[in-house]
This record gives sequence, C-alpha cells and structure tokens, in this order.
Amino acid sequence: MLNLRSLIVVPCLLASPVLAEGAVQTWSCQSTRSCTGDGTCVSDEQSVAFQLAPVDVQSDATGTYRITYEAVDTELTWLTYNGPLIWYPAQEEQDLLLFSGAENLIWQRLTLGPDGELSGSTTLFLTCDPPS
Repeated sequence: MLNLRSLIVVPCLLASPVLAEGAVQTWSCQSTRSCTGDGTCVSDEQSVAFQLAPVDVQSDATGTYRITYEAVDTELTWLTYNGPLIWYPAQEEQDLLLFSGAENLIWQRLTLGPDGELSGSTTLFLTCDPPS
C-alpha cells in the first residue's frame, strides 16, 4: 500500500536526473467507489495501472509526463508538488488525479461537450500500491 511517505517521495523520485532521462514508474490501483457528478455512488472494483514517464520535469516534480494506462497514451501536466495531474485522454474528456491520503488517490473523469463545457463526470476513489 502507498503510505504518505511514499506519496511525498514519488515527486522527488520522478524529478531525479535518472528518472528524468526516461525511467517509468507504475502506480497499481484498485477503485473502491465510483460516483457520478450528482453524488450517486456505488461500490466499484476496477483495477488500473498508471505508468508515468518524465518528459519535461522541474526540480519540484512539476512538469510534463507521459501517462499510459488501458488504451490511453498521452501527456499530462503535474501542476504542483501535491498535484493535481491533468490530462486529456480523448477529445471530449479531461482527467484529474489528486492525492487524497496515505494510500489513496481520487481520479476525476470529466466529460466535455463540443465547446469544452462540462457535461458530466465520474469520480473514482482509488487505493494504490507503492510505485514500482
């Protein structure tokens, strides 16, 4: 399981010179709940493994990374040391990943209309193993 110390270390490791040259980290996670934008939640047991590879990373771990999971392979922006991580897996979708606890992440998947307006969302609550 992730602990707070490993979450804090993750940005430091990703920003190290060795990782900045292309090393990849994998975050293996299991969802526990899924909620719609109106607050309706159900138990959920999906697995996802995010692979993150640095592209253009600053000393504080912010910057651009390549994220790969399921059929998605795109760039994301890590905005601050504590997140969020933001990416666009499809033309009408914006995803955000937020650190929410010692071993937990929140994955918010926003559905966008043709003009970029928000038309729906799904929020997944994830429990993750330490990055490998």
